[in-house]
Amino acid sequence: MSDSEEYEYEYDESDQEAMDDGGGGGDDDEEQSFDYTDDEGENQPQEDGEAALENAYYNAKSERDDDELAEARETFESVVRMEIAQNKKAAGIDTTTEDGGGEDDAMDVEGSDVKSTNLTTPLKYHGSWSYKAIKQLVKLHLRSMDSTAIIKDYSRMFRVASASDAGISPNYMEKSVNRMLDRVSNLVAAAGSGGDREGGNASHVIAQNVYGKTIS
Repeated sequence: MSDSEEYEYEYDESDQEAMDDGGGGGDDDEEQSFDYTDDEGENQPQEDGEAALENAYYNAKSERDDDELAEARETFESVVRMEIAQNKKAAGIDTTTEDGGGEDDAMDVEGSDVKSTNLTTPLKYHGSWSYKAIKQLVKLHLRSMDSTAIIKDYSRMFRVASASDAGISPNYMEKSVNRMLDRVSNLVAAAGSGGDREGGNASHVIAQNVYGKTIS
């Protein structure tokens, strides 16, 4: 990735990716950064895996910026599947599915007596790239006003962040949630100012669901 491309990705005009995704310096960047300095030795496979996740993530953002929204959604989901597969492999788990299992796999929830359909149970085998990809999915769903998809993936954000091995700091989570709430607030304000009663009602339902999930 060239310097110019990195600048374009990290300083996204529409959703302030420089801070929101940990780019351009600051606390988020420090918390979510990866070390690529060791090009040899036993850490190489992990570094290669993280480089693949990073490339897929920024490819998805490029698709989003080109208004290829369906493709971007699938690529962001592929980041999640890829990280799950990598983490399960690192844990010595032999998966039978091509993507290494999904969010509803019973192995992917913390605790032995929980149901995989529980939308509040912490998710295992996800990490920071999964979290950031899911956060981007919520933003895409907000564009299309898909309330069902919004609350599903917003819940998934919390499930990943609350997992003990996800590596998401409380500070990073708080910033992400606050920016998401600002985004929802702007959505409601825009719908109200546009005189679209149906759109205004839909945005209020979305806001209620998101705020409700945030404080639950």
